[in-house]
Amino acid sequence: MFELSKDWSQLPSLWSALAERGSTDMDGLPRLEVQPRWEVPDTVVITAAASGRILREESADRSAGFGLDIDSFITAAVDSIEAGAVGIHLDILGMPKIAESGLTVPEAYSKIYAGINERTGRDWICDANVLNGTSFDENMFAITAGLAETVPMAPNFPVPWMESAAHVASEHGVRLVFSIHSAAEVLPREPAGAVERDPEGEAGVGDPDRLPVRRLDDPAGHLPELAEGHDDRAHRDLRPDPRDRP
Repeated sequence: MFELSKDWSQLPSLWSALAERGSTDMDGLPRLEVQPRWEVPDTVVITAAASGRILREESADRSAGFGLDIDSFITAAVDSIEAGAVGIHLDILGMPKIAESGLTVPEAYSKIYAGINERTGRDWICDANVLNGTSFDENMFAITAGLAETVPMAPNFPVPWMESAAHVASEHGVRLVFSIHSAAEVLPREPAGAVERDPEGEAGVGDPDRLPVRRLDDPAGHLPELAEGHDDRAHRDLRPDPRDRP
């Protein structure tokens, strides 16, 4: 974890931490078409991603109707809230007109947040992206400024940055929500061919077709072993109940 007693404006941003760590196998999101479908329950909590960033990155044909600048982001967010969404994912990544406006992350976030509140009288949850900014201080702005009620966290970022962000969120009473983009992020495993068999041979591990895999999230071996072919798609991103707030 970062030494948070230091000036946060001098601590690495997420992008700096990523550049220092280098790329990993989990950096690229799988295309929507190849991700496994899941059974939608009767009752769901919807947080709208009004920017449409991922859809826009995948296909220009799908971007119609999503916000392209601050005003259209606010309009899309308010329309979503009025239609029943309980929250808005505050995210300006992939929106060139906002980047070209010259506004800092704190200025853009504050303007969008205030604009949404001005245009709707409904209560809504601010689910803030904490990836934006040129320093850790800017990354954490939505939390420290009191805008965010929840912040999503994908598990493929540099560990010191994730630990620091989680600590800041906890200290400010903001809920950290794991954002899972694919099954690969749930239970990381050794690459194929890098797993060693039991030294006593196949008989010592049971079915030779279900070779135990060391869990990278549990190097000490305290958690149960997984076998190759284990279906971990049942692990889902659990959003908080909007009625149960800090």
